[in-house]
Amino acid sequence: MDNDKKGINLSADIIFPSQLTPFEEKKKTEWGLRLAQAISNEWFFGYSVTNQTVCRFYTERNQLIERRMYAKGLQSMDKYKQAFKSDGDKSFLNLSSQPISIIPKLVDVVVNGMCDRGYSVKATAIDQASTNERIAYRRRIEDDQNAKDFIIAAKEKLGVDVGNLPIDQIPETKAELDLHMQLEYKQSIEMSEELAIDMVFKENRFEDTIDRQIKNDLTVCGVAWAKHKFCPDRGIILEYVNPENKIQSYSDDPFFRDCFYHGEFKVVPISEVLIEFQWLNEPGNEDKKAQLASSAVQWWDYHRIAQDQRIRGTTNLLYFTYKTTRDRVKKIIEADSGSKEIDDFETTENKKKDFRKYKKATIAEEILFEGVLVLGTDIMLKWEVSQNMSRPKSNRQKVIDQYIGIAPGKERGYINSLVARMMPVEDKLNILELKAEQIIQKIMPDGFIIDPDAIAELDFGGGNKLTVQNMVDMFWQTGSIFARSFGANGDPMYSKPITELRTGDSLNKLQSLRVEREGYMNLMRDVIGLNKASDASNPDKDTLVGIQKLASLNSNVATRHILDGAKYMTKLLAEGICYRVADLLKYS
Repeated sequence: MDNDKKGINLSADIIFPSQLTPFEEKKKTEWGLRLAQAISNEWFFGYSVTNQTVCRFYTERNQLIERRMYAKGLQSMDKYKQAFKSDGDKSFLNLSSQPISIIPKLVDVVVNGMCDRGYSVKATAIDQASTNERIAYRRRIEDDQNAKDFIIAAKEKLGVDVGNLPIDQIPETKAELDLHMQLEYKQSIEMSEELAIDMVFKENRFEDTIDRQIKNDLTVCGVAWAKHKFCPDRGIILEYVNPENKIQSYSDDPFFRDCFYHGEFKVVPISEVLIEFQWLNEPGNEDKKAQLASSAVQWWDYHRIAQDQRIRGTTNLLYFTYKTTRDRVKKIIEADSGSKEIDDFETTENKKKDFRKYKKATIAEEILFEGVLVLGTDIMLKWEVSQNMSRPKSNRQKVIDQYIGIAPGKERGYINSLVARMMPVEDKLNILELKAEQIIQKIMPDGFIIDPDAIAELDFGGGNKLTVQNMVDMFWQTGSIFARSFGANGDPMYSKPITELRTGDSLNKLQSLRVEREGYMNLMRDVIGLNKASDASNPDKDTLVGIQKLASLNSNVATRHILDGAKYMTKLLAEGICYRVADLLKYS
């Protein structure tokens, strides 16, 4: 394909710009464009295979789409029907076009079982002041333990409660004291933090939408993504990220902690692009607007996107963040007492009179750039340092990524999932169902072989005769028949007048298929770790409800990694809210 003719700026020669480039150079739009083109080249550069354009993005995306189709029971039946005709001719097959899928029920069992396990986020203050206050409170309770007899005597004789807790609430042992510190003791800063997290979760409908989608993606796709950000007019925003549209730098870490760039592929109406990036409407940018209008068609043609997937009036954008470093110049002021003070080094514009002696020091800190590229073009809609970067209080040189992801089954780039392990068994089950349907279609009623010579015209005397037709009618109506034992010449007749004809062994074949199907169902349960007590099958009427519940909980041990992954993402989102709440209160 002639890429220049199509206007697609993708090439195998595009490489990432150097991380050691000075920060002032990185801020330029040209440098950001080179970076964006390198990212798009890594994910979208394709090569032709059997009249298709293959690239990393659409290959992984189609894999996730296939898993989601299986999870909904909407996979295509064509590949099953291919197994019935080796030459590919399916014109004589009269089989179902809808699969009989078991996966949707099992996915609902796993996801709904995890969503029923409610949990709350608990905040614990770890700063020095809060730690000292917690230690001091514990020591006061320990003093109450040691002086419990004195406290009781003072209460009885003087009517004065000199303890820090009521007498009946003073822990007796160290284990009770530890439990009291975990359950009863709560500082005001911790309570405020928990209320802030809960409020943000409720404002973004986290439990109703994002949390359920995360658990469903971990079950079906094997990977889940979310992100947090701050908008001045909307506050702290939590967003679900579709794994089909997510890209990131290569990582073997299932938590994606070493990724230096993240991005999202989005199909956006051109009208929204012109509203969000107003500079495109300024005089002199008519050529960019024209290129923007035709960019989607060029992109679809390059990747051979099907006509039913092309949305007119839209364009394809790549929203991405890039983690890099910049140097900060600090001055270290040493007082006569030996204490040191670190402050920003003033430039000529904001320099203040300060006659104290100081030393200059350069400190490298992480920052995030945000960019938006129109895919397939050289139009860089946005490239700037992120305005709302979150940093941990323990290390101000680090920056917190907006994107949070986890893939528990990740191994050397391949992401495994529960549905991916069920798909081969599902394929075998559907082939069995089609084979059973084929057998049922060919089942015929049992017939009879009628020997006309054995039931030839019989003479009963007196003019009464029974013809062959009379004999057949008598057989169909009564099941009885008159037959001759000897022929016309007096020889005995050895053949039976009517013999039942067996048309086939279809019932036994169907029974064998049902036995095989039950074996595959047991294999499906073994693959995902469920048992009959928890897969929505009919439980034994004599089984106690408590026993059924225990069996269901035990089966979830095999899916514990999904629940742990969802809790991990919830915890990191809560941490991101904490960082952003602190910045919001400080800088708003």
